[in-house]
Formats: sequence, C-alpha cells, structure tokens
Amino acid sequence: MLLFKKGKSIEAHYDDSLVLNKICDIPLLTDKMVTVFGHNILIKNIGILVNQNYKVALVHKTSSNFEGNETDYDSQHQRTQEDKWEISKVFTKTTFVDEEEVNYQSRYLWSIYSFTREEIDRAKQDKDAEIELFESSAPHKDELEPSFIALSFTIAEMSIGKVTTGLLIGNLESKISNLMHQFPPTEVIFDSKRVSKSILNSLKNSIWQPNMYKQSSVKKKNMWSTV
Repeated sequence: MLLFKKGKSIEAHYDDSLVLNKICDIPLLTDKMVTVFGHNILIKNIGILVNQNYKVALVHKTSSNFEGNETDYDSQHQRTQEDKWEISKVFTKTTFVDEEEVNYQSRYLWSIYSFTREEIDRAKQDKDAEIELFESSAPHKDELEPSFIALSFTIAEMSIGKVTTGLLIGNLESKISNLMHQFPPTEVIFDSKRVSKSILNSLKNSIWQPNMYKQSSVKKKNMWSTV
C-alpha cells in the first residue's frame, strides 16, 4: 500500500483508499477514491495494516513545480508531470515497531539460503570464495533439485535490534523445526533456487504460517554475504 505524505496529512488513493476505509475506518472523500487522515494517527494506522499482512510504503514528494496550497486536494490534481515522489520508508509486520504497543510479541524476520556438499567443501578450501560462485549449482527448469545439505540463516528481531546468524548442516527438516520453535518466523525471505521445496513447505505449513517473500531475481554483488 502507498501512503502519500502531503504536509501534515496522509493520503491513499484508489484501491488503497478502500482498504483504509474498510480496515482503519477512514472515511472516503465524497465522489473520490481517496482517504485523507492526519499525521498524528499515522503510526496507529500502519500498525493496523501490517497486522493484517499489508506491506506499507510511505511516499513523500522530493520536488515540484506546482505553486499553490499543498493541502488543497483539488489543486493537487493540477500538479505538473515534473513532480517527483520517492518511497522514504517501507513497513511490514516484522520491520514496523510501535513503541507504545502493549503486549508486544516478538516478530522474527528470516532470510535463508542453502548449500550443497560440493559448495561446502569448496568453501572450506577457499574461505574467501564469493557466494555468487555457488549459483552455478542452482538447477535449470528441466533439471532436478540439487541435494542441499546445509542451510544458512539470518534472523532479525527489529524491536530490540537483535540479529542471529548460523549454519545448519545435515537433517535440515528436523533442525529447521527446532529453529522455528526458538525463533517463530513471522516473515521469511528466500531464493526459490536455493531452498528445497521440503524446507519451504515446512515453513509454510508450520503453525506460525509466516508470510513468504521470494527474493528478487536481480543479482547484487555479495547479496547473501551482506545479509
């Protein structure tokens, strides 16, 4: 969902405005698919939305040639095509923290990536090896799934700024089950080529039923090393 910051007000448009109207009880402007609310209840509404599994992006204007009253909605639709907007923050269930929330429960964000025996052996021989080299082992569409024997994980709890990393080797389904009881997953980021279907099913069908986010296919240097 996109929430546009305009002065001291926040706006949502079209389908997003309907969601806000239904979930947060924000009234729709007459004859317009727009909702407007004050900045003072922004945190409250973001909390409601992310708890309903929506991802929320806060957008602000970086430049404009428009001259006029920024709070005048009708005038806003006269802005030129040179207006520029950018996303300043993105909130999900694990990355949003409301310091005033009562009875807060830990929400763990997982990132997982698997390795084959060959990759582990190569890593032992060359500790400076780039993880990108291991991507050659990922199967093509017409190939069988590789035999992963190890799973690297990074687990973050944003409210206390705690990050836990580790490597599971052998009997992965049993070990991932134990890890879930220790850090119940709320959201999981994964590369579908680098995690076995059985592990993904274990996560999806667990009692916690985390939101599963497939990693972008855009390659970034040292992406998993950074994670």
